[in-house]
Amino acid sequence: MATEYSGNNYDRILNYIKIIQRKPKKDVKFFYFDEGIKFIVDGNRLKLLPLEYHKHYSKDEFYVHVNPSEKRIMFYAYDIMNYTEEKHVNEEEGYMNWEALEDCIYNFFVLNVNDLADTTTPYVDVQDPSPVKKRISTYSPATYTHSEYGGYSHVSPHGYETPAYKEREAFQDKLWDLLKNNKSSQAMDHISAQIKKMRDEKKFEEMDVLFKMIAFDKLSIPAMLGMLETTVGIDSQVKGRKEFFDKVKTHITKVKPSRAGKILRKLEPVKEVKSVKKNDAGENKTV
Repeated sequence: MATEYSGNNYDRILNYIKIIQRKPKKDVKFFYFDEGIKFIVDGNRLKLLPLEYHKHYSKDEFYVHVNPSEKRIMFYAYDIMNYTEEKHVNEEEGYMNWEALEDCIYNFFVLNVNDLADTTTPYVDVQDPSPVKKRISTYSPATYTHSEYGGYSHVSPHGYETPAYKEREAFQDKLWDLLKNNKSSQAMDHISAQIKKMRDEKKFEEMDVLFKMIAFDKLSIPAMLGMLETTVGIDSQVKGRKEFFDKVKTHITKVKPSRAGKILRKLEPVKEVKSVKKNDAGENKTV
C-alpha cells in the first residue's frame, strides 16, 4: 500500500535555506540562489531520484531549478559536443514532481550543508534558523589584509601592489563575474584576449604566476580548457601550465572519465626535446 505524502520535510528544507542565506559560503559551484529562496542545484547532487529521472545522470550537465514557495521543480539536462565552444546537444527539459523529490532535496541539504553554510553548527542552527546577533570582533585588519583570490598579502612573494598583480586581479575579477552570470562565451573571449595579450608581450613569468595562483575551484570546465588551448606550445616558457594541466586532467577524468582522453588530447604539455651531441670520445651525450 502506498504511503500517503505528508510533507514532513518541507519546513526543514525552508530552515536549511534560511541558514544558508544568512551566511553562505563563497565559490560553491554546484548550488546557487536564483531569486528569493529559489535555487539551482547540480542534479547529480540529488541522490536517489525516482527511476524516471535516472537517465539525466548520464548527461554531461544536469541542473534542477527548485521553487520551494510554489513547490515547483524544473530540470534541464544536455550533453556538450564541444567543451571549448560549449555547444549543447541532446537537450531535455521539463518539470519534476515535488512530492517525489522532497526527500531528495531534504537529503541534499543534510549531506551538503557544511559546504553551503559558513557556520560551525549547521545541524543545531537548522532547528532554530532565526538570526542571532553577530559577535563584535576586537581584531583589527590594519596589519593583515585578505585577498579573496590570493590569501594574505603580507606573505605574498609576488608584490600585491605591482602593476602585474593589479592586472591579474582585474582579469580574475571580470572572469569570476562572467562565470557567475553564466556568460560562458564572453568568459572564453575574455580568457583568449588576456592570454593573447600576455603572449604577444612575452609576459611568460606573469602567465606562470597566473596558472599557479588562479582559484582553480572557481573555474568551469570550458574556462579551464580555454586557458590551456590559448597556451598550447609554450610549456617551456610557462612552467605552471603543466601543473595546471595535471589538475584539469584529474578533474575531468573524475567527472567525465569516458571523454577525458578525447577532450585533453590536443592540450597536453609539449615534451621538452633534448639534443644529443657526441663528446670527445665519440659517445652520445644528452644535453
